[in-house]
Amino acid sequence: MRYFKKDSEVFGIEKGQEHIIKNDWIEITKDEALKILNPPLDVAKLNQQEIEKAQKYLTDTDFYMTIDKYETLTADKKQELMVSRQKARDVINNL
Repeated sequence: MRYFKKDSEVFGIEKGQEHIIKNDWIEITKDEALKILNPPLDVAKLNQQEIEKAQKYLTDTDFYMTIDKYETLTADKKQELMVSRQKARDVINNL
């Protein structure tokens, strides 16, 4: 397959389809085509993903924070849970 671009559009052309290639299309490599189609995330999007991940963790562990469940945890597990939940809150508050 051959790859072409025009502005931010990418076209993949199979053998036998060469007749549809336009003069203003620029031939590019497969890697270049993939980078255009799947650009790296910017910092804001990466931060948003981290915040969503932290929020999900807090939601998923809320169950263990009820009195009945929390009391069944060992001291080490309680400490681990408290530290990890604080880290998640720090991510949410600092990004």
